[in-house]
This record gives sequence, structure tokens and C-alpha cells, in this order.
Amino acid sequence: MRGQRIAGIGVTTVAAFGAWMTHAEPQLKPGAGTFGLPGLIDMPTAESNPEGLITASVFRFPGALRITATFQVTDRLTGAFRYSRVPGVFTGGTALYDRSFDVQYRVLDEKGWRPAVAIGLRDFIGTGVYSGEYIVASKTITPRLRATAGLGWGRLGSHGDIGSPFGTRPALNIGEGGKANTDQFFRGPVAPFVGLAWQATDRLALKAEYSSDAYPRETAAGTFSRDSSVNLGFEYRFNKWASVTGYYLYGTELGLQFNLVVDPRQAPAPSGLETAPLPVRPRPSPAADPEAWATDWTSDPEVQPGGHFFAATHTMSRYRSAFYEPLVADWQNFGNWTQSGARTATERATDIWKKRLAEFEPPASAAAVADGLDAFIARRTAEGGAAPVS
Repeated sequence: MRGQRIAGIGVTTVAAFGAWMTHAEPQLKPGAGTFGLPGLIDMPTAESNPEGLITASVFRFPGALRITATFQVTDRLTGAFRYSRVPGVFTGGTALYDRSFDVQYRVLDEKGWRPAVAIGLRDFIGTGVYSGEYIVASKTITPRLRATAGLGWGRLGSHGDIGSPFGTRPALNIGEGGKANTDQFFRGPVAPFVGLAWQATDRLALKAEYSSDAYPRETAAGTFSRDSSVNLGFEYRFNKWASVTGYYLYGTELGLQFNLVVDPRQAPAPSGLETAPLPVRPRPSPAADPEAWATDWTSDPEVQPGGHFFAATHTMSRYRSAFYEPLVADWQNFGNWTQSGARTATERATDIWKKRLAEFEPPASAAAVADGLDAFIARRTAEGGAAPVS
């Protein structure tokens, strides 16, 4: 009996948690990783920015300098172009200045218990110094907490691999560029990576990840020491356009990143073409409405600091007639407007004039006036005037 009771409590708890998690509205916004695309730190996530969003990021730590421009091509497709400086790669310690391209496609959206799932290619055209492919899933655990897990090949499968399910990976010729590395896609060792992101405040997000990138060339060149697979980071948003990110990487190094965001659909400053505000009726003359010009309301305790002036007697007695009530405008929200037929202003205006015309009732004196006008027109026409044009 006791076991059944405990089992019942467990099932109820899991069901309640699942239902709550299903309806949790995420507050975490996608943040740029060190490679510019939405990600944790070095590892990717299955997140996407809003369609059309452009992101620019500059990342620096002893093992690399990366400058990346990212564009959200469609709701699911993300593309990036990167210019990097990789120190000490060539013989003699010469740095590699590299151009690379990334692409990521979100295959599944997050829904209920199902995570968002994406497939990506990193540095798939060029020298391939960062070349890697991945499958990644991200799930919102609570509105402020998101978990990510994935499998990576290439650079993303160079540490802690679990085998090579699709065959060996051809050797990379770092001296060649300008071609797609199609013979390497999803081949060679595959390694898991995981991570968490937590929205601590409205501006601050904290991140942690287990990285599957061994940085083999950089560590062999002695540019930095990789003592741990755990990376930690924070992102602080100054506003919706700019943020700074700091990292503690691989147990030895610090990194810093600056991010700028541009949304072509939202102008950072007014253009002058925005919809005008609701028109206000002109105030009547002092003789017509002396109270409208009175200033005694300033001494009303309701409108003093700490008061609720919106509900003050003076406001409540005037707000209904202070504005012109629009005839054509529809004040419903977008959802209700869509459900009610999404009628345009032209369609609503047509309904109004047709209704006014159908409901029109001529005044009592109109018939006599019409008879007089008809007789006048007939007489003037007979006298040589032009016939009326109908």
C-alpha cells in the first residue's frame, strides 16, 4: 500500500512537471557562441535567431581571434562568414589568417517534451582548420534554463570520441582552400558534447559546457594549454542591440567577446513614417467650458505624487470625450482581428457608407423641396436651359 502511494505521488509529480515544462515560456534568448552562431561557448545549440537578424561578433583568447558575421536567412536556416587568426599553426610559429563559412538548419522545433534539433556544418568551405559537423538538440527545462546535447565530427569529435560510425575521415590539407570539404562530412570519430544556459537576470545569462574540441593544432603549437573540457561563461546584454561575453576556457585561459545585433525589420530610430497617434479634440473655449481651463485640479490629492491620477475624478469626467473616436480603425489585437476575418480599413469603410445609405431617411420637408426642384428644372429646360446630367 505504501509502495503504491509513493508510486502514485511519483507519477503525479512527473506528470505535473511534464505539463508545466510543456507550457513553460522560455525567457532565454539565443546568444552568440565563440563562432558567432547561436551557441553555448565553443559548442553549438539548436537555437535560431528571428528571421532576418544580422549579428556581428569579435572573439579573442590566446588560441584564436575570430570575427564573424551571422545572418538568419530563414526561420530555420542560419549562415555565417568568419575571418580568423589562428596563431602558431604553420612551421616556425606563423599564424594562419583564415576565411570560413558555416551553415546550420533547424530540423525540428521544440514542442512539448520534444527538443529542438539542428544539423550544422562548421567551416565547410576553405582550409577547414575549424572543419566539423554536428547534430544538436536543445530543450527548455524551465523558462530560464535550457539544456543542450549533441554529437560532433571533425574538430567537434576530436576529444572523447565514442567511435567512427560512418568510416574514417580523410586527412585535411590545410594548405588548400576555396572548395567544400564534402569528403569529410560526418566521417571519422564522433564525440558527445553537453551544456546548460541559465538566464540569471533580464540582462545576465550564465553558461557552462563540456567541449568535444581538442584544439589539436593550437595545443601542439603551444599557443595555450588545454587542461579541462569544461568551459564557463557569462553574457551581459546592455540593450537589445549590444552585449559582452566573458569566458573561462579549458581550465587555463580567459576569453572576451563583443556582439552587435541588427534587425532590419526594426529601425533603431523613428523614420517619420510611423502611424500618427490618436487625434485629440481641441479644447473648447473658456467661455464654453470654464472647467476645462481651471487649474484647481492641481491641488487634488489624487493627482499628487504617489496618487493614481488615471482614476482621478477630473480624468474620469473627461477622457471619454477628449479623443476623436475613430470610425474605421479596428482596435482589436492581431489575433482577434485575424479570427474576425482580417478585414481591411477599406472593407470596413465600405460597410459603414453602405449602412449609412441603407438607413437614410429623408426629412419630412424633403418631398416638397424635391417637387419644387423638379418643377424648376422642367421650366428652365423648356426655356432653353441644358438638360440635367444624371
